[in-house]
Amino acid sequence: MLGKRPTSPGLPVAITSASPGKRRTLSSGRRRPSPSAAAAAPPSPAARFLRAAALLALAAAAAYVLSDRRAAARQAELHSLEMDLARLFRDGQRDLMLLAEARANGRRLEGEAEYAEWVRDAMISEVIKGEDLDEIIGQHNGEEEALRRRIRRMEDGIAGLSRADALQRFGPGPHRVEFTLQFLDGSGTFASEPAASRTNKFIIEMAPLDLMPHSILHFLDMIDGRLWDGAAIIQHVDHVIQAVPTEFRTANGLAPAFEAAGLSELAFQEYHEEYPHEEYTVGFSGRPGGLEFYINTQDNSAIHGPGGQMQHILHEEGDPCFGVVTLGRHVIDRINQKGVKKKRDINIVGIESARLLPSASDGYRDSRKLGAR
Repeated sequence: MLGKRPTSPGLPVAITSASPGKRRTLSSGRRRPSPSAAAAAPPSPAARFLRAAALLALAAAAAYVLSDRRAAARQAELHSLEMDLARLFRDGQRDLMLLAEARANGRRLEGEAEYAEWVRDAMISEVIKGEDLDEIIGQHNGEEEALRRRIRRMEDGIAGLSRADALQRFGPGPHRVEFTLQFLDGSGTFASEPAASRTNKFIIEMAPLDLMPHSILHFLDMIDGRLWDGAAIIQHVDHVIQAVPTEFRTANGLAPAFEAAGLSELAFQEYHEEYPHEEYTVGFSGRPGGLEFYINTQDNSAIHGPGGQMQHILHEEGDPCFGVVTLGRHVIDRINQKGVKKKRDINIVGIESARLLPSASDGYRDSRKLGAR
């Protein structure tokens, strides 16, 4: 007789059913894991690796797309900054030119005011002394007339010397000067035009040497020294365009070069009634004139002739008019943009070169090649 199989305390007892083909084991205290429990088991190392690799690939793709978009955004931002800087540079050039003009006008006005104050103080001092005012005025008028006669003799002497110097160095004329310009292109930068182009050149022919010898010699000396190369022509009013001693690319001042050559001003305000300020004529501005010159874009005989500028102490004087544009007047019209009313609205054109045209009749010799100034 078989007895029961002894069991150890705490161990499960296996019970096997007697039905053939069906064996079922029951355990006491433990159960076989269910299929759902088996599925919840942690993934294998290989599966974890593949999953991490896929996530890294997705992250890399997203980063590439994001960096590409950021690069495009940066490029657009840089382009916008470049355009803003170009506009600021052009505005700075205009402001510097206006500042230079204002300073020059201020210096002239200051000198005129000091002279007027000196005259007033002198007359008041004489009146205080008890002298007769009519006698003082008469004496003053006599002295003034004597000074005027002396000044006229000096001016005639300077004109004669200037004529002789111009004849010796540049010939009898007609003297013609060709200007080549640079205009702003669509991108806001100055650009040269083809050498055969007729849209950026004009020619100034000097007045007869007997009429304006001092002004003509002064201007030809500037051209001979190439002092206007690289300077600017500006247009900020409707009746003239004006050449200023300012570098058109950098806005640096060029006046010291004129001063070093002794060509910053005329010895006197030369004027001849047979050569008035008609349209396309050329004159020197200022008191004393002789540094900046302008081209009349209309008939300015009244406002630039004698008595036309009452802001000057010697308002009876006129601006020297010494030449006229004979070729390339369409270029002057191109520079002269009509309708400009404000000083900040300035049209800037660069002077690439200004050259005296040689001819067989005038016997011109380039003094730069002869070792002169």
